[in-house]
Amino acid sequence: MSEDALIPDRRHELADHSYRMLQYTWFRVIGKLPELAFPHYVGRGLGLSPKYNIRDVWQAPMHEHVVVKFSLSPGGAIIPRTNQQGRLVKPGEAILRFVEDDSDFWEGYHAAFRGKWEFIGLIISGRIAVQTARVLIEEFGRIYPVGLDHPIIRQASQYAAEPNHITEMTGANASRFCNDVFGALLDAAESSAADRAGRFVNRADAIEATMRQDLKRDWSVEELADRHGISREHLTRLFTRRFGIPPRRYLVELRMQEACRLLRTTQDSIKSVVTRLGFQNHANFVRAFRRLNGVAPTEYRSRRFESPGTAPSKK
Repeated sequence: MSEDALIPDRRHELADHSYRMLQYTWFRVIGKLPELAFPHYVGRGLGLSPKYNIRDVWQAPMHEHVVVKFSLSPGGAIIPRTNQQGRLVKPGEAILRFVEDDSDFWEGYHAAFRGKWEFIGLIISGRIAVQTARVLIEEFGRIYPVGLDHPIIRQASQYAAEPNHITEMTGANASRFCNDVFGALLDAAESSAADRAGRFVNRADAIEATMRQDLKRDWSVEELADRHGISREHLTRLFTRRFGIPPRRYLVELRMQEACRLLRTTQDSIKSVVTRLGFQNHANFVRAFRRLNGVAPTEYRSRRFESPGTAPSKK
């Protein structure tokens, strides 16, 4: 790949003024091994408007390249495709993504922000870089609280300030730098095993509470992911780890638990219960109820069960 392909598209920058690069350099690695991770480009810039995001800013095709973007000031965001606001990225947090990223999230300027978002963007190449990034994203997501005072940010900033815009390094130093970058992300994600477990539990509980607060809504995994600012895959993994079943199945069981309560404690008609819980089809409700409780709703009410029926339980 040519060095020109690694530089931000300055034509786009001048055309819509969505961003401006203040400093930048690309790396010339001597004796590099293509399979290993090595740096390609680093730049310090300013996002100036919501047009600055990976959806709208043109980027040359770059297979097997990873982006680590360190937020130096407020204004950045991880933006779900269905939500223009997204999750605000705090100063000191790093965003991890692929250059050719087909996920459900964009990275860029937060639509509600007014001002200049300062960042350092680093592009890392190589199959190992892509594999490492994929494992990190699957396990921890896309945002990492590295901290503004972390040495890796200072080092990246020093590289970006190279006046000739070219930094030469040996293959060993290049690999070491990339390992330090990924190590910083992993350290941030694993700062405390207990804290991490607590975050997983708290996030999953918050998702569960969202469903409980509006049982009539037929929550999709995509809607829940947008509401809580994480990917569908990450949400499903966290939720299943916490409750033992996927979120959609859990939602059905929550609705059945509430249906049992209504049948036991009210005189509401079954049709009313079906409508109240958001089921569009009476037959589907009856089938789901029978599958979880062993009897049809009418028989359940006639027996006046003491038990609330099958209900999800936390691990």
